[in-house]
Amino acid sequence: MGAAWGQWSLVEATLAMMRRALTVAPGAGHLVLLSGDCMPLRPLCELRAHLEASACDHIEARDFFRSGWIKTGLRAERVLYRHPVNERRHPRLFRACWRWQQRLGLERRLPAGLPLRIGSQWWALRRRTAEAVLAFCRSRPEVPRFFRTSWIPDETFFQTVVAHLVPAAERSERILTQLIFSDYGMPVSFHDDQAAAVMGSDRFFLRKLAPGAEGLRRQLAQRFLGAAAAPAEPVDLCPPARPARSRPRWSARRWPRARRRRFPSSISCAASTPA
Repeated sequence: MGAAWGQWSLVEATLAMMRRALTVAPGAGHLVLLSGDCMPLRPLCELRAHLEASACDHIEARDFFRSGWIKTGLRAERVLYRHPVNERRHPRLFRACWRWQQRLGLERRLPAGLPLRIGSQWWALRRRTAEAVLAFCRSRPEVPRFFRTSWIPDETFFQTVVAHLVPAAERSERILTQLIFSDYGMPVSFHDDQAAAVMGSDRFFLRKLAPGAEGLRRQLAQRFLGAAAAPAEPVDLCPPARPARSRPRWSARRWPRARRRRFPSSISCAASTPA
């Protein structure tokens, strides 16, 4: 399933992975959403022990309108207007679309009885919470329909639904992934000279490593592989990838159009006792 940044397809792909994970991994007590840029910071056995001991969901769910979580760019406009156009592929049309809605006063109503929340998309949910989210989507189809045309819904949909379903006492906003964003809202990459700070983190995953940070990458791999227990049986959540195509030969007569596809992140199934 293809997915594009900032659009509903990312949420749709995540929901599909959740359904498959719950089906093929009946012993998994938690689902952890990871990026392809994530690296493990600590051994799997420590992650399992932490999840079993915490007995809560790890997900940021800040107040959408008052928290100030969004640093730059569109804020309330993300949800008050419809965004049917991909911002990266058609930036001018994207801006024109919501600005015309603003001028014409076409603000839409928010879902009834559902305060909007926002936060990082890298969460860890208990099995029963993941099942409750899927059941909620079936019982209230107007909510996924609303977020389908919002902008960057992977930072609002799960956060809103989980906060609605799970009491605050059973949620931790301390997510398991170590990440830093710049003042412009861009993820910061970690380099070899930051190894001491990275290795001292109490999180379980790191996002993301700089392309040339091979020293830090080796340290993380050695820690994970050296202290990890016997590996669990792998679970295939996605179909096998297509074989890589050979590099195109550029011709003066015909310039092939490069198509950039975004694929969904992965869901890691942590086999702990379901809470």
